[in-house]
Amino acid sequence: MLNERGPLMFINTANTKIEKSSEQLVYDSRNPKVKKETTSLFSDELKLKFDERKMKNIIEMYNKNRPVFCSIEYNDEIVEGIPCAVENQKLKVLISDETAKELDLEGILSISIIRF
Repeated sequence: MLNERGPLMFINTANTKIEKSSEQLVYDSRNPKVKKETTSLFSDELKLKFDERKMKNIIEMYNKNRPVFCSIEYNDEIVEGIPCAVENQKLKVLISDETAKELDLEGILSISIIRF
């Protein structure tokens, strides 16, 4: 059968009674499964490790002469600059050409990339 757009597609479904067995999984599209609410799989410790990995990648880009301008949420403030090194559990962030700020790693809540 054709319409203005081309051929129509018909799906012919079978309605067959099937005996249940433990070896076979039966899916019936008439009764879709309802998705359950999921919680985060990451604990706070894993989130911190992820941010550390992201931070290490940003510093590696800086060392390859490809600085990354970031927004860093630190305690109660937002610090914008270029992360360049980690020394003595502190992140060194270049705020301008002459000034740098050192942030304790424990106080960093998140790092967001603004510009490459």
